[in-house]
Amino acid sequence: MQFFRLTANISVILFLAGTAAFAQLPSFSGFWLTPQLTAPTAMAGDDAYQVSAHYRMQGSEENNGYKTYLLSGQIPLYDRANTHFGTVGISLIREESGASYLFTTSGAMLTYLYDAAISYRHHLVGGVQGAYYGRKLNWSKVTTSNQFINGGFDPARSSGEYFPDNPGQAFVANAGLAYYFTDFDGEPVIHIGTALTNVNRGSFTYLMESESQAVPVALLSYAHFRLISNPYFEFVSDLYWRSENKVSDLMGGFRFRKGTKPRANVADNHLGAGLYYSQDHTGILALQLVQPNWIIGLSYDMVFGNRPLRSMQNAVEVSLGWRALREKKGRNPYRRNYRKRLPWKRKKRLPWQ
Repeated sequence: MQFFRLTANISVILFLAGTAAFAQLPSFSGFWLTPQLTAPTAMAGDDAYQVSAHYRMQGSEENNGYKTYLLSGQIPLYDRANTHFGTVGISLIREESGASYLFTTSGAMLTYLYDAAISYRHHLVGGVQGAYYGRKLNWSKVTTSNQFINGGFDPARSSGEYFPDNPGQAFVANAGLAYYFTDFDGEPVIHIGTALTNVNRGSFTYLMESESQAVPVALLSYAHFRLISNPYFEFVSDLYWRSENKVSDLMGGFRFRKGTKPRANVADNHLGAGLYYSQDHTGILALQLVQPNWIIGLSYDMVFGNRPLRSMQNAVEVSLGWRALREKKGRNPYRRNYRKRLPWKRKKRLPWQ
């Protein structure tokens, strides 16, 4: 049993070491649909109530795959004047990886961002995140032909050995800043942000009591540009850059969004298709259908050529969400009231009356 368990531990450690770059915590390549995993400020500009579920399945050359599950929700915050000033978000994450998916990472993340509007169209955003992650080996998926329990033979037991879990845990804090510029309807035209992850230098202790692994500090930036826009369609570009453990990866591309309802906001009513490319020699094809009350997304990662960052194979992501838009009851800030009326005109009477 000791030999088998030592072999399993070494295998898992080698697996973690081989995927250290960009594999410390769960992530999705469809970063535009998972803003809470992108950066603490990435939800800014979206004032919809939303709950969404995401699933990602990815393989690697070593026959060690990844299955990632994400459930997230966001609640926009408004003041008495019906002005959006911030957003609260929460995400529940689970990832299974390694041979037979016996290595699991589970976590919960809380996000808060504050929108300090410079003007109606210019915004500065600050965001913070706190996340708790737990890791362990799921030994229930490991079986042998022996009847040993903690080193002792028990013929009453069914074949297979019992391996106690040695879970690890870590708390991670992230912080970020962003700027975005909107159109007259409040939809972002330009959105640029940057963030630093694990500012508290959290680390895991797992598998063996003397074994620990620090969660790396990562610097990331993201950007969104609406290049072409009219009442019928939009053409946008998204970029995401991450630097971790002296390795950087830039992912970027374009999305075409065709409006599905006449005289409606294209951002909230569209059928979209996108094409992205990563320095990890990966192309991403994305499709999404966004409506005022729900959202569906599908993307596929196609790996080709040499892969200097990660030895990954193709991956598929699926997203399904419910959303609700808040009715805008505030006054129209773009009403042309710069032509001041004379006092007697406001009172609707002549000067001599």
